[in-house]
Amino acid sequence: MSFDYTDFPRTLSRIVGPSLSHGGLAKLAPRYVGPFKILTRINPGHLSSPASQLVRTSPFPLPTPAPPPPRHVDGRLAYTVQHLLEAHQIRGTMQYLVDWEGGRETKRPPCLFSENRAGESGKSTIVKQMKIIHEAGYSEEECKQYRVVVYSNTIQSIIAVIRAMGHLKIDFGDAARADDARQLFVLAGTTEEGVISSDLTGVIRKLWTDSGVQTCFLRSREYQLNDSASYYLNDLDRIAQQSYVPTQQDVLRTRVKTTGIVETHFTFKELYFKMFDVGGQRSERKKWIHCFEGVTSIIFCVALSDYDLVLAEDEEMNRMHESMKLFDSICNNKWFTDTSIILFLNKKDLFEEKIARSPLTICYPEYAGASTYEEAAAYIQCQFEDLNRRKDTKEIYTHFTCATDTKNVQFVFDAVTDVIIKINLKECGLY
Repeated sequence: MSFDYTDFPRTLSRIVGPSLSHGGLAKLAPRYVGPFKILTRINPGHLSSPASQLVRTSPFPLPTPAPPPPRHVDGRLAYTVQHLLEAHQIRGTMQYLVDWEGGRETKRPPCLFSENRAGESGKSTIVKQMKIIHEAGYSEEECKQYRVVVYSNTIQSIIAVIRAMGHLKIDFGDAARADDARQLFVLAGTTEEGVISSDLTGVIRKLWTDSGVQTCFLRSREYQLNDSASYYLNDLDRIAQQSYVPTQQDVLRTRVKTTGIVETHFTFKELYFKMFDVGGQRSERKKWIHCFEGVTSIIFCVALSDYDLVLAEDEEMNRMHESMKLFDSICNNKWFTDTSIILFLNKKDLFEEKIARSPLTICYPEYAGASTYEEAAAYIQCQFEDLNRRKDTKEIYTHFTCATDTKNVQFVFDAVTDVIIKINLKECGLY
């Protein structure tokens, strides 16, 4: 059976009734006229081709019917029109954009691409949040597997502070803590993986409550220290219990250095997402970055609280400056000319706490605003957005986030998804 696409309105009327012909549809749902315009954009040479050929050659491939529609017209067209009309929201329409691969229907998933080599920007935490929000979180067994990471992060944190005391020439508040510090290194070197003994717990507790250690902790911008240090050390009694099972929040706070490219899949708003975290793939970016050409969006994470910190591997390079340099190279990269950029200015909670005691002029000497969260955060936002060289055609979608706050991430990602859906529909002429 052949189908005459030049007589689309009359055929549509036969499929769905005269009230929803092309004109009627425009009155009832103007935004859905777009799909039908696309359906009529077929090469003239294809107008008399069988429907099975049109499916493979048209610029808008149509899915195989399952089950076939009741009316005796082209099955694939009727199936698509019927379901497009039933889509009452943009996200519903998005479900029916399909690829044809080997005669089967596959959805075209939006892909998100996250990168930042400054370290600890919160990318991996956001990926964990996707599992908590969209995949019912971590099971008890999965949480138990993070116990070894929690203990490792806790021990590494207190050791980092003690070592920094020597470099910063800070004395213990109680001279007896010097013996505890020596004991810490001995016990940490002999402790069994995934276990924190009562002796080690006692030593850590005494050290953490020392006034000299707390003074050193407050100067953590002068050395490398995990953001989760105080979270775990302040809750030492709980995590040191033999029956301890990490909570979802404990898992979110864990720090494991990302290596390679980490791929995560999840479904949200009836869309299938693939998220690629490439933070651990720093070397020879030019050799692999083109592989991500055509991704729907790039999520670029920046830690706001990094403005007064330096890189672990280069103590002369400010972390925020490094992030801006990298953002410039990604935002204006030739492979991402048509890719939307979503900027996550993350760790807003730590930034708000820090900005009152550590001036933004450490990073931006020209800054003349107040040391308030609102003014300082807005200034940083402008610094990144001004790097966009294609402001007329490319928009930066900026969000202030706290990756460890599930509700905040859920709210922000909901807004991000709506943007991604809108961009996809615009590209397809459906919005």
